[in-house]
Amino acid sequence: ATSPIGETSMTGFTLVRSNDNLYSTSGLVTGNITTGTHKEPTPTNLITAISDMETAYTAAAGAAPDSHEFVDGGLTGQTLVPGVYKWTNVVNFSGQLTFNGTASDVWILQIAKDLEVASGAEVILAGGAKAENIFWVIAQAA
Repeated sequence: ATSPIGETSMTGFTLVRSNDNLYSTSGLVTGNITTGTHKEPTPTNLITAISDMETAYTAAAGAAPDSHEFVDGGLTGQTLVPGVYKWTNVVNFSGQLTFNGTASDVWILQIAKDLEVASGAEVILAGGAKAENIFWVIAQAA
């Protein structure tokens, strides 16, 4: 978990700082917790990470769509090929949603409203598709 806010703003669980003060841990969090109040270079790295995230979001949001309103946003049982998809309505799925492509293919899903994913829904990667090449640009809530 990473946050630009101070460690004391994270409530609801106990944090234990590392001996070198670069991160904290908690029994409720897998991995390290880094905040703006940890020792350098952690705060600088957080600023860089947030800037990179904003750049990636802006680039993905501005990509020209290949498809508009694909199946009106009802993605249950659908297979998406690589490309840029754009919806102005709510997008949802309650069963399987498959991304089919190679390890170098990219999917960008631009969603102007909410993304609703039902309990038990599954994302299937087929043909070598990789999760790190799927970008969800959601303007409202997920």
